[in-house]
Amino acid sequence: MIDSGAFSAWKQRIPIDLDEYIDFIKEQVLVHPNVVYFNLDVIPQKDEAKDGAPSYRNFLKMKRAGLDPIPVYHASTDTKWLRRYMGHTDFIALGWLVGRSSPALIRMLDYLWEEHLTDDKHMPRVKVHGLGVTSFVRLKRYPWYSVDSTTWLQAAIYGKVFIPHWRKGAWDYGNAPYVITMSTRSSKTKEKDAHLLTLSPKKQDIVKRFLSHAGFEFGKSKIVEEEEVVIVPGVSNDYEMRGALNAFVFARFLETLEWPRPFRVKRLKGFVV
Repeated sequence: MIDSGAFSAWKQRIPIDLDEYIDFIKEQVLVHPNVVYFNLDVIPQKDEAKDGAPSYRNFLKMKRAGLDPIPVYHASTDTKWLRRYMGHTDFIALGWLVGRSSPALIRMLDYLWEEHLTDDKHMPRVKVHGLGVTSFVRLKRYPWYSVDSTTWLQAAIYGKVFIPHWRKGAWDYGNAPYVITMSTRSSKTKEKDAHLLTLSPKKQDIVKRFLSHAGFEFGKSKIVEEEEVVIVPGVSNDYEMRGALNAFVFARFLETLEWPRPFRVKRLKGFVV
């Protein structure tokens, strides 16, 4: 799956040439015939929030070049653009979901799923990819076909791991996990319930049992002249191991979600089109 990088480029004010992107995709398709790729979307400015025309023009140009991109519908733009994309393809992506408060985002997504993305039986009309979606709550609330995000890796870099709840004698991968700081260099090592070392003995036991179950070490380090010296590598001193553990938990969470499945949750009211 190839992302055009439009959002990152927009934040860094770096232009992306559509013709060069088209040539790049054609090269990749020759090497990887099963690759899928996104349209080069145009991030709208504040005064252009409802205008999805620039992204739509790029989509049509890529189609005329013989490509079959996944269109990116920006959730801030008029829903007529979403309907147009759905007239072309059975696979779309929802973008421009970051930077919103959680209640506002949920209301907006509820509206899009109920009014446009599902049929009268509440089933998905098309495959929907969520750009930057890895909130466990939002993953479970909506029937996404696929998603992407670096949340699992960012958490690991900042010393955190995901630990599932232990319920009824089994690990519960189907709900949002604990988020526990593991890094021995974290400022949270003295903050109650924020670090493994400050959890209650019962919770510490649950975390340690899960690490053993998943095949990970906690690790051991010592500080020498303000530098960490690793004695035993583990999630407390290796962000790559934390990333691997987070990926392990995410993968098992996703295994609990079926597709297609209905969108039947109680909709939050208040979203204005």
